[in-house]
Amino acid sequence: GVTFDGNVEYELGESNAPESADAIEPVEIDEIQALELKNVTADGEATQYERDQQTYQWFEKDERTRTVTVKVTSEFGEPISGVKAMFVGDSGYQSEQESGEDGCIEFTEVPLFESGKVVYTDPDDTLAKSLAADIYNSITKKKQRKLVRCLQRNVDYKTVKQAFDNRYGDVNKLIETHLKHPDTQEFISLLLVDCGWLDSIDNVEVFYCE
Repeated sequence: GVTFDGNVEYELGESNAPESADAIEPVEIDEIQALELKNVTADGEATQYERDQQTYQWFEKDERTRTVTVKVTSEFGEPISGVKAMFVGDSGYQSEQESGEDGCIEFTEVPLFESGKVVYTDPDDTLAKSLAADIYNSITKKKQRKLVRCLQRNVDYKTVKQAFDNRYGDVNKLIETHLKHPDTQEFISLLLVDCGWLDSIDNVEVFYCE
Protein backbone atom coordinates (compact mmCIF):
# COMPACT_ATOMS: atom_id res chain seq x y z
CA GLY A 1 0.00 0.00 0.00
CA VAL A 2 0.89 3.73 -0.13
CA THR A 3 1.21 5.82 3.00
CA PHE A 4 1.00 9.67 2.93
CA ASP A 5 2.66 11.56 5.74
CA GLY A 6 1.53 15.20 5.97
CA ASN A 7 -1.10 17.34 4.25
CA VAL A 8 -2.40 16.50 0.79
CA GLU A 9 -3.47 19.33 -1.55
CA TYR A 10 -5.30 19.09 -4.89
CA GLU A 11 -5.07 21.69 -7.65
CA LEU A 12 -8.29 21.77 -9.64
CA GLY A 13 -7.25 24.22 -12.31
CA GLU A 14 -8.98 27.24 -13.81
CA SER A 15 -11.79 25.31 -15.49
CA ASN A 16 -13.29 24.46 -12.12
CA ALA A 17 -12.71 27.84 -10.52
CA PRO A 18 -15.87 29.40 -9.03
CA GLU A 19 -17.50 32.21 -10.93
CA SER A 20 -19.62 35.05 -9.68
CA ALA A 21 -22.00 37.62 -11.19
CA ASP A 22 -24.38 40.31 -10.08
CA ALA A 23 -27.89 39.17 -9.10
CA ILE A 24 -30.62 39.59 -11.71
CA GLU A 25 -33.11 42.28 -10.84
CA PRO A 26 -36.45 41.82 -12.75
CA VAL A 27 -38.16 44.90 -14.06
CA GLU A 28 -41.37 45.54 -12.17
CA ILE A 29 -44.47 46.03 -14.38
CA ASP A 30 -46.89 48.21 -12.48
CA GLU A 31 -49.17 49.41 -15.29
CA ILE A 32 -50.69 48.10 -18.52
CA GLN A 33 -49.99 50.68 -21.15
CA ALA A 34 -51.86 49.03 -24.04
CA LEU A 35 -53.80 45.81 -24.74
CA GLU A 36 -54.07 44.62 -28.32
CA LEU A 37 -56.40 41.80 -29.36
CA LYS A 38 -57.86 40.72 -32.67
CA ASN A 39 -59.65 43.72 -34.12
CA VAL A 40 -59.63 45.39 -30.70
CA THR A 41 -57.23 47.98 -29.31
CA ALA A 42 -57.73 49.43 -25.89
CA ASP A 43 -55.60 52.17 -24.43
CA GLY A 44 -55.32 52.49 -20.70
CA GLU A 45 -57.41 50.01 -18.76
CA ALA A 46 -58.18 46.62 -20.27
CA THR A 47 -61.67 46.27 -21.75
CA GLN A 48 -63.80 43.25 -22.58
CA TYR A 49 -62.59 41.32 -25.61
CA GLU A 50 -65.05 41.14 -28.50
CA ARG A 51 -64.71 39.19 -31.76
CA ASP A 52 -66.13 40.25 -35.07
CA GLN A 53 -66.98 36.69 -36.20
CA GLN A 54 -69.20 33.85 -34.96
CA THR A 55 -67.44 31.41 -32.66
CA TYR A 56 -69.78 28.47 -33.34
CA GLN A 57 -72.28 27.35 -35.95
CA TRP A 58 -75.48 25.33 -35.71
CA PHE A 59 -75.68 22.63 -38.39
CA GLU A 60 -78.95 21.52 -39.89
CA LYS A 61 -80.14 17.94 -39.33
CA ASP A 62 -78.28 15.47 -41.53
CA GLU A 63 -80.83 14.25 -44.06
CA ARG A 64 -78.55 11.77 -45.79
CA THR A 65 -79.78 8.16 -45.99
CA ARG A 66 -78.49 4.73 -46.95
CA THR A 67 -79.88 1.33 -47.97
CA VAL A 68 -79.51 -1.60 -45.56
CA THR A 69 -79.67 -5.01 -47.26
CA VAL A 70 -80.09 -8.34 -45.46
CA LYS A 71 -80.51 -11.81 -46.94
CA VAL A 72 -82.88 -14.36 -45.44
CA THR A 73 -81.76 -17.96 -45.90
CA SER A 74 -82.80 -21.32 -44.54
CA GLU A 75 -80.72 -23.57 -42.31
CA PHE A 76 -79.13 -25.10 -45.41
CA GLY A 77 -78.53 -21.77 -47.13
CA GLU A 78 -81.57 -21.61 -49.41
CA PRO A 79 -82.92 -18.08 -50.09
CA ILE A 80 -86.39 -17.51 -48.68
CA SER A 81 -88.85 -15.18 -50.38
CA GLY A 82 -91.95 -13.60 -48.92
CA VAL A 83 -90.50 -13.10 -45.44
CA LYS A 84 -91.50 -9.88 -43.72
CA ALA A 85 -88.96 -8.20 -41.49
CA MET A 86 -88.58 -4.84 -39.79
CA PHE A 87 -85.55 -2.61 -39.29
CA VAL A 88 -85.85 -1.10 -35.80
CA GLY A 89 -83.50 1.82 -35.21
CA ASP A 90 -82.12 2.87 -31.85
CA SER A 91 -83.64 6.34 -32.26
CA GLY A 92 -87.13 4.98 -32.97
CA TYR A 93 -86.89 4.76 -36.77
CA GLN A 94 -88.76 1.73 -38.23
CA SER A 95 -89.17 0.27 -41.71
CA GLU A 96 -90.92 -2.97 -42.73
CA GLN A 97 -90.06 -4.76 -45.98
CA GLU A 98 -90.44 -8.21 -47.58
CA SER A 99 -87.77 -10.49 -49.06
CA GLY A 100 -87.66 -11.03 -52.81
CA GLU A 101 -86.98 -14.13 -54.88
CA ASP A 102 -83.29 -13.98 -53.98
CA GLY A 103 -84.11 -13.79 -50.27
CA CYS A 104 -82.87 -10.20 -49.99
CA ILE A 105 -84.64 -7.46 -48.08
CA GLU A 106 -83.74 -3.84 -48.82
CA PHE A 107 -84.48 -1.18 -46.24
CA THR A 108 -84.21 2.07 -48.18
CA GLU A 109 -83.86 5.60 -46.85
CA VAL A 110 -82.43 4.53 -43.51
CA PRO A 111 -80.83 7.56 -41.81
CA LEU A 112 -77.10 7.56 -42.53
CA PHE A 113 -75.91 7.17 -38.94
CA GLU A 114 -78.86 5.10 -37.69
CA SER A 115 -77.98 1.86 -35.91
CA GLY A 116 -80.45 -0.83 -34.96
CA LYS A 117 -81.53 -4.42 -35.55
CA VAL A 118 -83.64 -6.47 -37.96
CA VAL A 119 -86.48 -8.56 -36.51
CA TYR A 120 -88.90 -10.94 -38.22
CA THR A 121 -92.50 -9.75 -38.17
CA ASP A 122 -93.82 -13.34 -37.95
CA PRO A 123 -91.15 -15.78 -36.69
CA ASP A 124 -93.41 -18.85 -37.05
CA ASP A 125 -94.17 -18.01 -40.68
CA THR A 126 -90.45 -17.47 -41.33
CA LEU A 127 -89.62 -20.87 -39.83
CA ALA A 128 -92.27 -22.60 -41.97
CA LYS A 129 -91.01 -20.95 -45.15
CA SER A 130 -87.40 -21.79 -44.23
CA LEU A 131 -88.17 -25.48 -43.75
CA ALA A 132 -90.28 -25.56 -46.92
CA ALA A 133 -87.32 -24.17 -48.88
CA ASP A 134 -85.01 -26.88 -47.51
CA ILE A 135 -87.53 -29.63 -48.32
CA TYR A 136 -87.89 -28.34 -51.88
CA ASN A 137 -84.12 -28.17 -52.30
CA SER A 138 -83.70 -31.69 -50.92
CA ILE A 139 -86.24 -33.14 -53.36
CA THR A 140 -85.08 -31.35 -56.51
CA LYS A 141 -81.41 -32.04 -55.80
CA LYS A 142 -82.09 -35.65 -54.70
CA LYS A 143 -80.59 -35.19 -51.24
CA GLN A 144 -82.51 -37.95 -49.47
CA ARG A 145 -80.71 -37.83 -46.12
CA LYS A 146 -81.24 -34.11 -45.91
CA LEU A 147 -84.91 -34.59 -46.79
CA VAL A 148 -85.34 -37.17 -44.03
CA ARG A 149 -83.88 -34.73 -41.47
CA CYS A 150 -86.23 -32.00 -42.68
CA LEU A 151 -89.25 -34.26 -42.16
CA GLN A 152 -88.30 -35.21 -38.61
CA ARG A 153 -88.44 -31.80 -36.92
CA ASN A 154 -90.66 -30.87 -34.01
CA VAL A 155 -92.79 -28.37 -35.94
CA ASP A 156 -96.35 -28.01 -37.22
CA TYR A 157 -96.04 -29.59 -40.68
CA LYS A 158 -99.51 -28.41 -41.67
CA THR A 159 -98.14 -24.88 -41.58
CA VAL A 160 -95.02 -25.98 -43.46
CA LYS A 161 -97.18 -27.72 -46.09
CA GLN A 162 -99.20 -24.55 -46.61
CA ALA A 163 -96.02 -22.52 -47.13
CA PHE A 164 -94.66 -25.23 -49.46
CA ASP A 165 -97.85 -25.46 -51.56
CA ASN A 166 -98.01 -21.67 -51.98
CA ARG A 167 -94.38 -21.45 -53.08
CA TYR A 168 -93.50 -24.74 -54.81
CA GLY A 169 -96.72 -26.63 -55.56
CA ASP A 170 -97.72 -30.24 -54.88
CA VAL A 171 -95.01 -32.17 -53.04
CA ASN A 172 -96.19 -35.53 -54.47
CA LYS A 173 -95.61 -34.38 -58.05
CA LEU A 174 -92.13 -33.17 -57.15
CA ILE A 175 -91.30 -36.51 -55.53
CA GLU A 176 -92.53 -38.42 -58.60
CA THR A 177 -90.45 -36.16 -60.87
CA HIS A 178 -87.16 -36.17 -59.00
CA LEU A 179 -87.19 -39.29 -56.81
CA LYS A 180 -88.16 -41.94 -59.33
CA HIS A 181 -87.35 -45.13 -57.46
CA PRO A 182 -90.59 -46.70 -56.13
CA ASP A 183 -89.05 -47.69 -52.80
CA THR A 184 -87.78 -44.15 -52.27
CA GLN A 185 -91.15 -42.67 -53.13
CA GLU A 186 -92.93 -45.00 -50.70
CA PHE A 187 -90.43 -44.27 -47.93
CA ILE A 188 -90.75 -40.50 -48.31
CA SER A 189 -94.54 -40.77 -48.49
CA LEU A 190 -94.55 -42.68 -45.20
CA LEU A 191 -92.46 -39.91 -43.62
CA LEU A 192 -94.92 -37.30 -44.90
CA VAL A 193 -97.77 -39.18 -43.28
CA ASP A 194 -95.84 -39.73 -40.07
CA CYS A 195 -95.03 -36.04 -39.64
CA GLY A 196 -98.62 -35.02 -40.39
CA TRP A 197 -97.98 -33.52 -43.84
CA LEU A 198 -100.24 -36.10 -45.49
CA ASP A 199 -103.26 -37.77 -43.97
CA SER A 200 -103.08 -40.89 -46.14
CA ILE A 201 -101.27 -42.70 -48.93
CA ASP A 202 -103.19 -43.54 -52.13
CA ASN A 203 -106.38 -42.20 -50.52
CA VAL A 204 -106.17 -44.76 -47.70
CA GLU A 205 -106.60 -43.18 -44.31
CA VAL A 206 -103.83 -43.78 -41.77
CA PHE A 207 -104.97 -44.26 -38.18
CA TYR A 208 -102.69 -43.46 -35.24
CA CYS A 209 -102.61 -45.37 -31.99
CA GLU A 210 -101.59 -43.64 -28.78
